[in-house]
Amino acid sequence: MSASTKRDAGSTRAADADRAGAQHRTPHSARHHAHRRALRRSRIVVIALAVIYIAGLGAVLLWPERVDGPGGARIRWLLDLLAGWGVDRTSAYDLLESAANVALFVPGGLLLVALLSFRWRWWLPVIGVALSTAAEVAQYLWLPDRVASSADIVANAAGFTIGALLGAAVGAALHRRHHGAGGVVATIPSAPADQLAASTPVPSSTSSTAPRATR
Repeated sequence: MSASTKRDAGSTRAADADRAGAQHRTPHSARHHAHRRALRRSRIVVIALAVIYIAGLGAVLLWPERVDGPGGARIRWLLDLLAGWGVDRTSAYDLLESAANVALFVPGGLLLVALLSFRWRWWLPVIGVALSTAAEVAQYLWLPDRVASSADIVANAAGFTIGALLGAAVGAALHRRHHGAGGVVATIPSAPADQLAASTPVPSSTSSTAPRATR
């Protein structure tokens, strides 16, 4: 085999190796880009939901009068229902108020986990307490018909923490799902073309089957 023939054969093997490596890399690369696009779309949705939630939360917390009406007039039917089950009206009202304060802040913790980096997870309860305290202080200073309470701060912070824990659990599950689905393709090694070409035996100019020259 001549030198030019050897070079042509080596170039062909290198091209085949490049194509083989591309076949291994392309599915993973496509999945990676699709995942990034999905993350961008999800972030836009989360931001839109956060804006809607903040607007609703501000309306509830800074409404000039109690949201449930004077003396709980808007939830009287529910108080009557609980009273029919033997629950004292005062206790029922306190229970419903605490449950509403918890539920009000659960979406806030959930959305904040989706927006912030994972390293902020330990600060989320502190953020919940700070937001709730700010709301109660605003009610105390500027809304005389609202009642600021330390119990509301505890309930709001608890709801915020519950939402943050739910968001962290959902995020961890999605992370495991993504890496579990893409791990098989990602672990397929794509050897460089020159390494594959070097590992492919090159036929020598003298074949083992060629007849030996006789003296």
